[in-house]
Amino acid sequence: MRLFRNLAITSSLGLLALVVPASASTLNDQCLATPGYYNGSGNPNCGFVVATENFGAGQVEIGLRTKHRQDGSVIHTDDHYAVPTGPQDGAHLAYAYWNYEFSINLNSALTGLDFSNSTTLLTITDLDNGQTATVAPTTYWLDNASLGPGMAQNSENPVFGNFPLAASFNMNRNTTYQFDLVTRVGGDILASATMYTVVGTGTELPEPGTIVMMLGSLGALSFYVRRRKA
Repeated sequence: MRLFRNLAITSSLGLLALVVPASASTLNDQCLATPGYYNGSGNPNCGFVVATENFGAGQVEIGLRTKHRQDGSVIHTDDHYAVPTGPQDGAHLAYAYWNYEFSINLNSALTGLDFSNSTTLLTITDLDNGQTATVAPTTYWLDNASLGPGMAQNSENPVFGNFPLAASFNMNRNTTYQFDLVTRVGGDILASATMYTVVGTGTELPEPGTIVMMLGSLGALSFYVRRRKA
């Protein structure tokens, strides 16, 4: 029931998103443009949901990703990332198995944008209980890695006290989190990226469309077997 409830909520939020201007280009399973992603050793550069938009003489790029903590593994289908419940491993019981990561590159030298004349917000929603929180990642996390002006990156674990939904977080609970990273200039949306982190059981289930095709195939096979018996 939880899976179908989450799908219903996700669908409703998706309908709302249709009335909000989106970035000109949003792609899944992407590598970040140069200088790429760096936030501690062992972090790969690819597997991001990336949104880009031209501005001035350059291009703004923002990205979201979920990955296994201290591991290069990024397990996802399109914008849905699958992670297990529980701790990272027996030696790291204090940390959840997964990290959520963001990258903001305003390409200041070409676009003229920086964190003073634009706004980037990250909204995290627990689709199981409906709780949500919005923060400005460039100031909310004080340990952001910076690769230059107008750039910020971070890799955070949800067990940390600075997780925006820390009050309700339980690493052993199955749920789905929706992450929305949105950059605005003058109140208008310039770029937006969305990812879903599916935590726990049900992460290997096929998408609803796949289920329908499977049922249709089984029905056709059953009809063929009945005809053969007749």
